[in-house]
Amino acid sequence: MRRKLENEIAMEGLKSAKNVPVPILYFVIGGDSISLKLTHQAVTDGRPLVVFEGTGGAADLISYAYYRHSEGRSRNISSYGELQKATANKGHVVSNEVRTRMAADWNASDEKIKKYTKLVVDIVKLRHLISVIDIHSSHCGQEVEKAAVEVIFTVFPNDGVKQLAVAMLWNRVDVLRQRILPSANNIQHHHLHEAFFIALVGHKSEFTKLFLETSSVKLNKFLTVPILQKLYSNLPDSTPVKRLLNRYKTKEDPRLTLQSVAHAVSNLMGDRISYRPLYLRDSRYKDFNTQQTNENHQPNHTSSEGVSFQTNFMSSDDNADTIDDFEWPERELFLFAILTNNPDLSKIFWELGRCGTAAALSAWRLLHAMSENDAMVAYLSEDEMSTFVDSLEEHKLMYENLAMDLLNRCHADDKGRTQMLLRRLVPMWGETSCIDVGLATDTLTFITTKGFQSVLDSTWMGDMQISTSVYKVWLCMVLPFLVPSLITFRSELDSLENEKQEPKTEKRMSTWQLKHGYQDDEVEIRISRKRSSKGNIEFQEKKPWYTRIHSFISAPVTKFWYNAVFYFLFLVLFSYIVTMNFYNVISIWEYILIFWVVTLVVEEVRQIMEADSKSAIVRLKLWIDDGWNQVDSLCISIFFSGLLCRLLGDMNAENNSSMQLTFIAGHALYCTSLCGYFIRCLHIGSVNRLVGPKLIMIGKMMKDLGFFLYILAIALLAYGVSSQAMLYPNETSVRSVFKNVFFLGYWNVYGEINLEEVTADNFDCTTDQTLIDSGEGKRCPDSHVVPTIFLVVYILFTNVLLLNLLIAMFSFTIQKIQTNTDVYWKQQRFDLIMEYQSRPLLPPPFIIISHIIAIVYRCCRKSNNKFTNTFQIKLGDETANTVEDWETWNMNQYLEEKREEVYKETFLEQRFEELSNLIQEREDNTSQINRRLEFIEDQAERTNIVLQHIVEKLNERTQKTTIPTASNVNRKETIPKIEVTPEKKQNTPRKKSIDGTLLGIVSSSTPGISSESSILPGSTTPYQSPIEVTESTEPVDSMDPIDTQDYSESNNSTIYYPGSNVIRFPVPKRSRKWSTEFSNYSPPFYTAPDVMRGADSSDPNIDTPSCGRIYQLHFNDIDTHYRVNRESHTGKYKIDSGLPLNPKGRTGIAGRGVFNRFGPNHVAHCVASRWHKGTDKPTTERELEFIAVKSASDNVWRLPEAPITYTEDGVGIQASRRALATQALGMSPVTEDDRLILQRDMASLLSSGSEIYKGYLGDERNTDNSWVETRVYNFHDSGGILFNTISLKPGVGISSVRWMKTHKLLSPHHQMIMKRVNKSRKS
Repeated sequence: MRRKLENEIAMEGLKSAKNVPVPILYFVIGGDSISLKLTHQAVTDGRPLVVFEGTGGAADLISYAYYRHSEGRSRNISSYGELQKATANKGHVVSNEVRTRMAADWNASDEKIKKYTKLVVDIVKLRHLISVIDIHSSHCGQEVEKAAVEVIFTVFPNDGVKQLAVAMLWNRVDVLRQRILPSANNIQHHHLHEAFFIALVGHKSEFTKLFLETSSVKLNKFLTVPILQKLYSNLPDSTPVKRLLNRYKTKEDPRLTLQSVAHAVSNLMGDRISYRPLYLRDSRYKDFNTQQTNENHQPNHTSSEGVSFQTNFMSSDDNADTIDDFEWPERELFLFAILTNNPDLSKIFWELGRCGTAAALSAWRLLHAMSENDAMVAYLSEDEMSTFVDSLEEHKLMYENLAMDLLNRCHADDKGRTQMLLRRLVPMWGETSCIDVGLATDTLTFITTKGFQSVLDSTWMGDMQISTSVYKVWLCMVLPFLVPSLITFRSELDSLENEKQEPKTEKRMSTWQLKHGYQDDEVEIRISRKRSSKGNIEFQEKKPWYTRIHSFISAPVTKFWYNAVFYFLFLVLFSYIVTMNFYNVISIWEYILIFWVVTLVVEEVRQIMEADSKSAIVRLKLWIDDGWNQVDSLCISIFFSGLLCRLLGDMNAENNSSMQLTFIAGHALYCTSLCGYFIRCLHIGSVNRLVGPKLIMIGKMMKDLGFFLYILAIALLAYGVSSQAMLYPNETSVRSVFKNVFFLGYWNVYGEINLEEVTADNFDCTTDQTLIDSGEGKRCPDSHVVPTIFLVVYILFTNVLLLNLLIAMFSFTIQKIQTNTDVYWKQQRFDLIMEYQSRPLLPPPFIIISHIIAIVYRCCRKSNNKFTNTFQIKLGDETANTVEDWETWNMNQYLEEKREEVYKETFLEQRFEELSNLIQEREDNTSQINRRLEFIEDQAERTNIVLQHIVEKLNERTQKTTIPTASNVNRKETIPKIEVTPEKKQNTPRKKSIDGTLLGIVSSSTPGISSESSILPGSTTPYQSPIEVTESTEPVDSMDPIDTQDYSESNNSTIYYPGSNVIRFPVPKRSRKWSTEFSNYSPPFYTAPDVMRGADSSDPNIDTPSCGRIYQLHFNDIDTHYRVNRESHTGKYKIDSGLPLNPKGRTGIAGRGVFNRFGPNHVAHCVASRWHKGTDKPTTERELEFIAVKSASDNVWRLPEAPITYTEDGVGIQASRRALATQALGMSPVTEDDRLILQRDMASLLSSGSEIYKGYLGDERNTDNSWVETRVYNFHDSGGILFNTISLKPGVGISSVRWMKTHKLLSPHHQMIMKRVNKSRKS
């Protein structure tokens, strides 16, 4: 049943190719006899097999037989007979070996084993169907993938069509590139076209790119009208683009045709672009009927997810008489990819096509319109809508960047051709120009490009040279007859072509011209056009004088200055009327003014009629959106309102006050309109780069002011109404109420508080109701404290809070615009140039003449030219081809640069990955080397033990002739050995992290300051403190412990114990812990002779037989008998055989060494510091000075130190003071009073010392049973006055004392102390 089921599934066929059976691949993992039978059936049916070696069972058995069988086939065979004989012999050998292995591993009878053996041998004979993979291999996954790919060529060995279908279904473009297409001779063109069609429908961009790169598919042969319509028809109905296209189906033809696509694209491009869709311009596409075409043009479509591979997919390549349906097939597929929002696919066809700038701008426009089209996302959920819009934005941004980058590159190569590129009509893209598309998409982004700015420069100057001085323009405006002699013009073609094309060798040629040699050819063409019939060259003559004057007047720059001059004359006339000539009878000057305003109205109407839209409502909206047009409409409305009032009123009508008021209102409206026209003249300043952005700031701040006035009005009404109610209750005059409500709060904003009225103090008023009613007196306000409180709160809110808020808003607006000043100015400049480009030649009021001429001309010529044609030119075929070739070359160069950038990034990533792998290999090698070094270290350690015993014996012989010490005694007879068994060592725990400890041992019976030396009692070696200290706000017990000693055999500085000839037992770092087993550890016992002869200040010699263990010492406690503190700062330490164990581990020496006490020996260090006097460095670079002493015994500079006595324990600061006083300070005041003052100041200073460290000190004199712990105190004189009055004097055992700035002269451990002190003092 299983076998039949598998065959049925295979015969169902692939989803995208029903005639291609489903490939089946078997995996053998472990398994028993049943698996062996199924495997045999599979290979018998020709099914490929993957065997996982290492999984046991049948899989391992087949793998074993597979490899054994391959060994016999690898021999050199000279003939076919030898091959048959060798195969038969090898099969017999393999059979025997498999039977032997199966008998050992499988629990089966001999008969079954024989049967199973035959199955295995038969399986491995079909080795071309078998792949063996080691399950434990690091490349197991790659091998499985490789085996799966091989299924394609195993199941369909000679069928390229089926191999192609499976590779596309599995998205294995690498297989298609490496294995199928190189041998695609057996695949017919219509099958490749079918596969290409599936790649397009399924958005398989990598397959599409591969087919095109290998020339497997030719677009002009593939793409026909039915195929393109089928591409759109195959889109799922749920996609947004399909919903959009369905909206343009007609009732007469409900099918989705190319006309539906054309209408959709035209709608997306918008009314502002003169876009003429290709499918509506060509009758071939307009009148095409799908039903009347050959059915062979259409693929057999099964579903929207794919198309089956059949043999009836007919393309134009199969019919030699077929004419290509599309001149630019890559353009049609590019448009299809844009509408389906497929960035990868659209990028492929964009790179293949021509007119890259127009294509990128059109794609930018389409995607921008799609992102704002509600019909496309009406049926999507919120998540789907968000995802769709985000993908459109990313797609749009890609083409925005492509268009801008390509345009900038073209401009950098050739400015003249870039202007032609932007203004030319592109037939490929609906007979529209790049400028029209860019402006309709995103005006602000497009106009900032350098290429468009050069077009604006040329447009602004008209036919004049761009370099024409503005002073020449002004002079010619006054004296037009000077135009022919002062102004240099250029023809329309010359204004667009680059100066490189002039026949002058000194002109710079573009990169493209140098590469392709177009310079000479173009020059020859231009010259040949000017040759006369006699063969001589005719140079172009200058324009006639009247033509030059017309060109001068029609330039936007000239029209701008003429309009500016006449506008100022208009303001002068208007000002004269309202100030000096406004009577009942309208004067001739006022009639001129009225006529002037009428011509302004006519000009505004013309601007509305010639706006960029076919809809009148849209044109009116576009006109109103301009802020200056709003000012114009307001001024005109007010002016005619004033004119109406002026006509209805009468200033001399003494008996009719209403007519007088009407006349006065008309005068006021005239003045108001004049104010608006004065504001309107600010528009002239937008041509200046500095003034223009300031106008933008004013406009933005007016919006901010509106929000501020809204908040202010609420506060003003709240305060005004409340104050009016409290000051003037029951007021009967409505006029007075409204007046007081507004003015009480409004004038306060400007500082007019009216405090006399609010407080009713010294306010000029009356209580006579008659005077109040007649208006001759003002009512006295009521005296209350509440209005005063209202005033305080109101002023605090408005004058302090709101005004500062307004200032902050203004500052933010100004800063925002200031950062984009150039962008805003270019926007203003563009609007200004467009306005004056479309204006008639004559300024108001003579502009009415231009309007009449334009109306007559259009009526006679039936023409309706609009200013948008300024950015559209029709190039000749030769010039157009040259510009397209140049653009294509720049486009290819741009793409090559981008590919190089991507390659460099990829190369760096690959190099980084290779370097990471190399580092990993080195780390693995380092780990192996470390393991080898550890082995060598173990061997050296054993060798060192033997050498140690030899050295000890030689030492004993040397010491017999010198001072007798404990080391001279026969250790086996007189010195008992402390036995630490491996079991005890393993059970002796040691903390991984011990609280910090510095150590030292001193003993003193005198509390307070004494004359004890810092040299440890019983020791000839002065104490040395190896510790790093810091002043910290943390508890001192929480600081990290410092133990820098190394007692291994590699450290020569610690081989001999200080002050003796005793050699340490070498202790490797990994064996220092007591918990680490060290069976060979046998340290020498050493206690200094002076210590062994010690008095009351020393412990009894409990480590020698003569002691007899008279008294048991109290470790980890206060020993009251010997008056010593045996507690450790590190915590509780271990006791072994009655002796304490060093908490830091083994040291290589047993006994007390030079110390008086077993266990911890407590000592104190003193750091007396001040700032280096006379320094002029900043606070962060100040230098710290400290007191240092030099020991007389070894001439080493150290910090002052002293032992901590029993009575000083817990207050080690006393020992630190004693160290400073006895070792470094010598007091020599002049008088007794000075001495007392000095003592008092010293007491004050030394009482402020801070403990910056306490804990274990890793001193080189530490032993296994005795060590040093310390407290470090810092006394700092920040002012430096006290220490400056003290003289330094060496104490006992000290040869020198001084102030020191550098700690490098100290002993290494004391250097560490000063580093931490410097860090804490930030010095």
